[in-house]
Amino acid sequence: MRKLLSHIVYLSLLCVSISLAMTILRPIHAHAEEEHSASAHEVETLVHQARKGNAHAQYRLAKAYELGSGTRQSYREAVRWYTAAALQGLARAQFNLGRIFEEGRPEVKRDVAYALSWYEEAARNGLKSATDRLHTLTEMP
Repeated sequence: MRKLLSHIVYLSLLCVSISLAMTILRPIHAHAEEEHSASAHEVETLVHQARKGNAHAQYRLAKAYELGSGTRQSYREAVRWYTAAALQGLARAQFNLGRIFEEGRPEVKRDVAYALSWYEEAARNGLKSATDRLHTLTEMP
C-alpha cells in the first residue's frame, strides 16, 4: 500500500512538472515556429527596439506587418523592416524579401530579379530554403 501511494505521489508531481514545463515552453515554441501573433503592446515594443537597430525586432515587426498581427497589415512596412533586418545579415529576413518580391503583394510590385538577389544573399548566409528556392527558380524554363 505504501509503495502504491508513493507511485501516485510521484506521478502527480510528474504531471505538475510537465504541465509547468509546457506553460513555460509553449511561447518559446510558438515564436520559434513563427506562429506567435503579436499584441498591440508587443508591436509598440518591437517598434521601439527596431528603431534602435535590433535586427531580430526588425524581423518580428516586419512579420507582424506582413500578417497584420497586432497592427494593421502593411506590406510596405513589412518590406521596410525586413530590409532593415536583411541588411544586417538576417537570412530569414532576406528570404522573406525574396518571397514577397517573387510573388508580389498589394503595395509591392512583383520583381523576380530582385527576389533572386535576396534569395542569393540568404543562401550565402546559410539558409537552406533559400538555396532550394534558387534551384527551383533557376531550373524553370
